[in-house]
Amino acid sequence: MQKFVLLAQEHRLEDGRVVRRIMAVRDFGNVKSGDIGGFVEWTNNLSHEGDCWIDDNAIVAGWSRVSGDALVKDRILCDGFVSVSDRAVVDGDVRLEGYVAVYGDARVGLFSYIKDGVTVYGHAAIFCLSRYSISGKTRLPNVCEQATVCGYAKLEGRISMSGTSTATDHTILRDNARLCENSCADGHSIIEGQACLFENAWASRHTRISGRSKLGGNVLASGHSVISGKSLLLCNVLVTGNAVVHNETLSGEQFRSEKVKE
Repeated sequence: MQKFVLLAQEHRLEDGRVVRRIMAVRDFGNVKSGDIGGFVEWTNNLSHEGDCWIDDNAIVAGWSRVSGDALVKDRILCDGFVSVSDRAVVDGDVRLEGYVAVYGDARVGLFSYIKDGVTVYGHAAIFCLSRYSISGKTRLPNVCEQATVCGYAKLEGRISMSGTSTATDHTILRDNARLCENSCADGHSIIEGQACLFENAWASRHTRISGRSKLGGNVLASGHSVISGKSLLLCNVLVTGNAVVHNETLSGEQFRSEKVKE
């Protein structure tokens, strides 16, 4: 049984495609018959099953689809092959483009920009600020290129994730932190400031990485370690326990550890 119809009101996208506003024709979830929703390019953009809905001025176009009990609202643009399902909520001024999947109890909001092969699920929360090119004319994605955000991971600020990187568990990425090139942050880790993990770097088990620190080349930081300042860790370095690294350069299979306090 259909739950919405297309209205005559149209909106033209930048590339000339036309989307039309929807209206509910029956009660479901928090939506009442007669409620006016957002815009779709065609009816398959929104499932007639479940309590899913597209509200306000949100736009779902291309082969994108909202299903389950998901909610897309405010000034959202979903275009390409985006899937928002289960109990996921996407709101604010968010852009989802290309092959993007948001499901489970995930939440995406604020000015987040996600594109190209990204998966967001579990209880992950992404509330990012806009990033721009050096010229200031081109908006850059916060999360892209097969990155995965899951568990209870939280992303906020002008962070950047790319290149099959993963943020999971209760990890926090904030400020201008970067996670790229198959790196991973998990186990309640915090990556903040302008810190960067690249080339298979791994932050785990309550690690805190801040400042302008850079970790790359199979580096592992774990076990309540703290890395700060302008530290540079390269090539198989291991930092664990309660170790503190500040404004240091470590490379070539060096090991730094402090006993974890009871």
